[in-house]
Amino acid sequence: MNKTYISAKNLNDIINDVLAANDVNTGKFGGNIIDTNIDLRQLIQSIINEKKELLSSKSTKANLKIKGKNITANIDRTKIKEAINNIFDNAIFYGKGQIDIVIDYNLNDFFAISIKDNGVGITEDDSKKIWQKFERGKKSTQINPNGSGLGLYLAKQILTQHGGDITVKSEGFNEGSEFILTIPKHIAPISNKSKS
Repeated sequence: MNKTYISAKNLNDIINDVLAANDVNTGKFGGNIIDTNIDLRQLIQSIINEKKELLSSKSTKANLKIKGKNITANIDRTKIKEAINNIFDNAIFYGKGQIDIVIDYNLNDFFAISIKDNGVGITEDDSKKIWQKFERGKKSTQINPNGSGLGLYLAKQILTQHGGDITVKSEGFNEGSEFILTIPKHIAPISNKSKS
């Protein structure tokens, strides 16, 4: 049952990633939908809840920690959720045992969302190219050969279009990875221009 669920999810994710990547290329990916006062704790907790079966199938637990009190933001909820979801999925597939998620707010009106696993890790060379379409880390292709190679690319597109960014830290193979997503507290409406 677990293998069937994971295979079905992989196929669904690949289809969604390909469609989203096509929207980027054709200029349909941008938008100006800004949802106000979105609670980031609730947003990420909803992602964790949606992944309960997948987490269970991988014998993995997700821990969410909040730093600070005011963690609401004016963001495009759907797209920011998609970006976080892509990183969280990778942590489940390529991590092992535990995923630590931390939401922090700094004085520059940016949130930093850290998603850290203790899995296969990423080499310095791979960390430079994984943001490109269809690029994947060497170890990731062995563990999940059916991945689309678009998840990180789309997450990067979403965050940069919204005035944020995404970076990764890793000591190399089998040393785990930490992805850090920075998101403005107040996102300005973005245009519908192509980012191809």
